[in-house]
Amino acid sequence: MEETRNWLIQWFVDNANGDEKTLRENMAENYFDKGFIDSFTFISLIAEIEENFQIEFDNEQFADRSFATVAGLAQMIEKLRGNHGQ
Repeated sequence: MEETRNWLIQWFVDNANGDEKTLRENMAENYFDKGFIDSFTFISLIAEIEENFQIEFDNEQFADRSFATVAGLAQMIEKLRGNHGQ
């Protein structure tokens, strides 16, 4: 899971607002509320996640509140990849 978290952190550093230290300190916080990302950038994030990790999100996953945190998103990606808790 650490590899997935690192990928997400790097994506946010490269494409959104926030530095690595701040992002790591706020992994359980809502990235919209923290101002790290807006709805347009979110679309890019999802497209890049799906391409990079070869997964697809469904509407139920988008509705999950944990989807809006880096930690929750990393867990969801791992679950979709079949790497539960790894």
